[in-house]
Amino acid sequence: MNKKEALYPSISCFAFNGDNSRVAICPNNSTVHIYDTCGKPEDYKAWKKTDQELLEHDLLVSSIDWAPKTNRILTCSQDINAYVWCEEEEEYKDKATGDMKKRMVWNQKLVVLKTNRAAAVCKWSPDESVFAVGTAATELGICTFDKTNDWWSAKKYS
Repeated sequence: MNKKEALYPSISCFAFNGDNSRVAICPNNSTVHIYDTCGKPEDYKAWKKTDQELLEHDLLVSSIDWAPKTNRILTCSQDINAYVWCEEEEEYKDKATGDMKKRMVWNQKLVVLKTNRAAAVCKWSPDESVFAVGTAATELGICTFDKTNDWWSAKKYS
């Protein structure tokens, strides 16, 4: 394969959704792009880039996991942060017509990792209510949702 055929020169991580109709890709930077696989997850040349991007990280995104049942995306990064992204419907005003319209957007919830090293890898549990984040400090954070503070919080294990 020559460079002109590649989707990106390099990809640091990616994850497909539950039915392989979409894929989240990090092109070796701090951004995650969402692609529609157009029914051909095995043929990246058929994929269409959507206008959806996950932009909260400041440094390289090191891991992505897409929960197949709940449709939540988990990302972690060398910026020592992790986020859980939920796709939600948003109403907006069309600038051209002035009409109210609806679109799907990804909103993030912070994960409080309590670490001072890069978040290296993340993975949802099978029931998708808990996830784990491994860090460069050789710590493992088991994360659960804190309804009171509306964020995910980690209990650390060394």
